[in-house]
Amino acid sequence: RGVIDNQASDLQGLAVPRSPLNMAVLRSSPPKPSWQAVMLQCVLLCSASAVCPPSVIEPQLGVVGNQSDVDEHSEPHTEARWGCSCQGISEVYGVKYPSRNSLVGVPTAVLKWWFKHDCKTKPTVAATLAASGAALSSAVLSVAHHVDICTILAGPAQPWPPPILQRRAGCNTRTLGNTLSVHFMTSLVASAAGLRYTLGICRKVGPHEGVNVFWGPLIGASSPVPRLPLHVTAQALCSGPCKLSHAYPHECLESRLELALPTVRHDMQKLARGTVGAVEAADDSRTAVVHDEVVIHLRVGDIFHPKITLYGLAPWWWLGRVVANAAPRSIGIVTIAGQKSGRKEDEDFKRPSSMVLEDLVAFLHERFPAVNVRVHNGAGEAANLAMSRLVLGSNHTVCAAVSTFCLWGALGSVAHGHIPASPLYGWATRVDDPLVHVEPVTILSGKMVADLKLDPDGIVQWLRQPDPQHTL
Repeated sequence: RGVIDNQASDLQGLAVPRSPLNMAVLRSSPPKPSWQAVMLQCVLLCSASAVCPPSVIEPQLGVVGNQSDVDEHSEPHTEARWGCSCQGISEVYGVKYPSRNSLVGVPTAVLKWWFKHDCKTKPTVAATLAASGAALSSAVLSVAHHVDICTILAGPAQPWPPPILQRRAGCNTRTLGNTLSVHFMTSLVASAAGLRYTLGICRKVGPHEGVNVFWGPLIGASSPVPRLPLHVTAQALCSGPCKLSHAYPHECLESRLELALPTVRHDMQKLARGTVGAVEAADDSRTAVVHDEVVIHLRVGDIFHPKITLYGLAPWWWLGRVVANAAPRSIGIVTIAGQKSGRKEDEDFKRPSSMVLEDLVAFLHERFPAVNVRVHNGAGEAANLAMSRLVLGSNHTVCAAVSTFCLWGALGSVAHGHIPASPLYGWATRVDDPLVHVEPVTILSGKMVADLKLDPDGIVQWLRQPDPQHTL
């Protein structure tokens, strides 16, 4: 009786009539009955049927095509949510044997089924995700940005995983390239699993503030699903050497990220246009964001660190070839050189970064004197705006250095993307698309700078080496 009195206000849907017969049943119980016995007696007094309806349809995960925005208010049939199984009740309603508090709010019919079948299960996947703030709303599972989809797929049978997975966006734009790698790898695995995947907002700032302005166009929306070969399954992607627990999926040659190109193009262009629209709307001068015909991304800063081997700069002659073939009227250079980037790892390399930028501008003026060269490194040049310039450059996007930031900008570009081949993203050489050019070229890494004992002048001299085709 004490248990019921204390819990009566919280147990929604578990109405216990206070008739003399009911009270007599409670009073006839042992002085200290187990909570299971008390709850079972109360549930048995209810009139709801404990038989799982024969019309229950188990949730099926089919191949999902290009769909509209997620309707988070749609509510599937209650029985279909838990699949008429003990584990299903634990996963959907969070019932954790033997915790009586976990029964609060569970529908009466579900509780009756739980006790009738002597369930003793716990929410396996839900428990794993609870520590990261996961929340289930209708058919949408919302997880933190660091929770990977393979953890969810490794959970119990249906009704898990849910038909819609929403992964909250990362809140840090200083590692935007790496964040995008995880986003596209998650999207690829979700496609292979037949799941619908969307982004949720970063909860550290308001929905229309900071990084959420960049991610906004993708929040709650579905992206095109690529056609995958039959052997590219979610199980293969999760159990292979490139499982999502890997910190940087782009570093794994077998990640199959080349298959995500349709998603990359759709998402990057949607993000870029959303960012430009927000920037122009907030600009009091109403000045439109300039989109150059050729956009060059110059990655500097910590790529000069002596331990860096996978990142580095391409020689200027390679950039000269691309620009000459493009015959542009304007060239834009997107870089943090000469700008306080906010990245501590770049602080020690300001001098070589600035000298490299100055020499690249001089090189372009020498080779293409009639072309207008602009440097986009102002104080207001945030990472999302810089990425938008790469994606929306009208003719060519060129990565002057190996970096994941430029990788996704060039792959998602509306025009041609030129990327130096590198073990950092070896799978990119398998991209089969007429607008993507992954070309072999020797890069100058931080370790090479250290091994060759190059000072800033020596770095510039290396970048100025003549075109091999012109010296034959």
